[in-house]
Amino acid sequence: MSTVEDNRNTTSEVIPVEVEDTDVQDVILPTIPQDIKKRKKRFSYYRPYASPTNRIVKKCGRYNVLKANIPEKTSRYVRDLGNTILSIRWRWILISVCIANGIAYLIFTLLWMAMVIWEESYMDDNAKERCIIGTSSFAGYLILVVETMTTIGSGGITPTDCQTGWIMMMLQALASVAIEGVLVTAVFVKMSRPSNKDCMKHFSKKAVICRRDGIQCLIFRVRDVCGKYCAKTNIRAVLIRRKNLKEGDSLPYYFENLKLEDAGLLIWPQEVIHKIDESSPFWNVSRLDLCRSRFEIMIVLEGDSLITGHPSQSQTSYTNKEVLWGYRFRPCVEYDDGAQKYIVNKKMFNEIVKYEIPECSARELEFTRNESASTNVEER
Repeated sequence: MSTVEDNRNTTSEVIPVEVEDTDVQDVILPTIPQDIKKRKKRFSYYRPYASPTNRIVKKCGRYNVLKANIPEKTSRYVRDLGNTILSIRWRWILISVCIANGIAYLIFTLLWMAMVIWEESYMDDNAKERCIIGTSSFAGYLILVVETMTTIGSGGITPTDCQTGWIMMMLQALASVAIEGVLVTAVFVKMSRPSNKDCMKHFSKKAVICRRDGIQCLIFRVRDVCGKYCAKTNIRAVLIRRKNLKEGDSLPYYFENLKLEDAGLLIWPQEVIHKIDESSPFWNVSRLDLCRSRFEIMIVLEGDSLITGHPSQSQTSYTNKEVLWGYRFRPCVEYDDGAQKYIVNKKMFNEIVKYEIPECSARELEFTRNESASTNVEER
């Protein structure tokens, strides 16, 4: 590891970072002093955020954030039990349902036994018929509770028409409905949410930097695989980077919104464009700066389903290693004259091809273009 300072005349947005060798983009690396070579056997340009453990938002859409030292953490989970159940994994939901049913079976079995003991102790056996017929053991009472709560009916063990017995059976029925209602609600909400695996299918694996209509642009692709984002589609991009303040301090993780062009309707894969102009944070970034920069671009896709109207949200991120300089996406939509339909080739969604553009920043390119234009005007 080593820190390489950028000696280029750029603004304060370009900062010293750690870099690593790149296998995609050939970069002319600066000369390394001999003393550094002696101290380290291998000098590498490390790209921060390139490792899956260093990124803030994983490719699957999950946040790589661990909240520590939360006061009353356990009590908050219990007080907000609804969100706790919806946030846990499927296996824990099934285990929780089994535990809840087991506790309910045990409680009502003990209540039945207590009721029978109270009946035998304080009531005359000849005065009134017993509340339960056919058993006098713990196993028999447990079978009665399971039969009642699962609504499979009573066999040889049956309760009579005593008032206490019917009250107990009504409580069992209400407890069974409550447990099943919680299970059905949790299953419906978790199944209606977009899964983490689907998040990776909505976005292209790489983002590219190329030219569109003479303007340098950052481009990535999005698509609606399951039809959950057709209505009220909204796409946002947030740049996460270090920012130096005028006071001399620095913000290690500064969130800055990127201005995106309207992507249109997601009837097929669309390319989302961010124009690199004077207001863009990539205005002073060249190809070499891109390889040495430390940043992460978080992409958020929001929309409603036309079938259910249920809102959905998916997200992913691109690190500096996943932003390719001088590439463009290959077209994945074509018209078939025979079928008279538009064909979307899903295999071409992530395909990119080489696109030659200058390796300088958009600012330097604009400055060169203005100088050439002024020179031509003077010559005329």
